[in-house]
Amino acid sequence: MRQLFFRKLIDILQVKTPGLFKNIELQILANATALSFNMPSVQIWYKPYKQALSQYRKYTVKCMEKGDINPERIYDTAFKTGSIVRKVTGFANKEDLEKLVFYLYKNIKITMSGDLPGEITVSRCYFSRAYSPSQCRLMSIMDSGIVAGIWGGGSLKFTRRITEGCKNCKACFKNQGQRD
Repeated sequence: MRQLFFRKLIDILQVKTPGLFKNIELQILANATALSFNMPSVQIWYKPYKQALSQYRKYTVKCMEKGDINPERIYDTAFKTGSIVRKVTGFANKEDLEKLVFYLYKNIKITMSGDLPGEITVSRCYFSRAYSPSQCRLMSIMDSGIVAGIWGGGSLKFTRRITEGCKNCKACFKNQGQRD
């Protein structure tokens, strides 16, 4: 029943997602980012969506410049965040999980296509103009954790990045089995 509810909800929200829903997602990401980098969190959920997204992007850069960088903690925190999302929705099949991942990234202006698990292409990334290549590689650890958490295990490995001068990002997600 819960899966059906969330399946229908995502179908509806893909047409038009209210800013408040996007802002809640951004706040969850900001909280996960704060934990990942051992930084104080920033409150953005109540701001207009475009302002909240811009502030989150600036906040991630600040975290990478001033925070405690521990790739294992970044992945683990992101994985736990993705796991919570999976548990709340109750999704278990490939189609639902893939739709959920692509929908969540679309809300933060990252356009993905392809197959999960498998090859994906990121044709547009809101964060690419703000991140250096090394910062992009670091935040990709967070992406890997979130996607793996939603899938219940795995890793996302990038082979091309917009921040390195490519026209798009290419990555491969391998689901290596349940982790939590």
